[in-house]
Amino acid sequence: MLSRMKLWLIGGLLAASMLPMAGCDALNPHRFCEAELADTKAQLAQTQQLANNLQAQVRQQRAELDTMKKVNATNIRREKEQALTQIEAKREQLEQERWDVDRIRAMEQADLEQ
Repeated sequence: MLSRMKLWLIGGLLAASMLPMAGCDALNPHRFCEAELADTKAQLAQTQQLANNLQAQVRQQRAELDTMKKVNATNIRREKEQALTQIEAKREQLEQERWDVDRIRAMEQADLEQ
């Protein structure tokens, strides 16, 4: 029995003497919280960097979108002007054809009346 107590005492003394070597910081909740806080701060910094990168990408994409909208608006205006010009040319052509048809009918009517 005495030898068992000696073994327990020696084991306890060895364990107590090894605590400083094993790192009693692991048993210190304050140190553990500081490490956890440092880790959380590092993760937060990384998240903030990712958010900043995404925000920069969004700004760039918005600028590209605005440029595309301006180009599209310019193209639409140009195409509309071309279409209006073509419509006006076709209207003038049809008016000329109608005038020619009316003139031919009038000449035919005049020939019939004579």
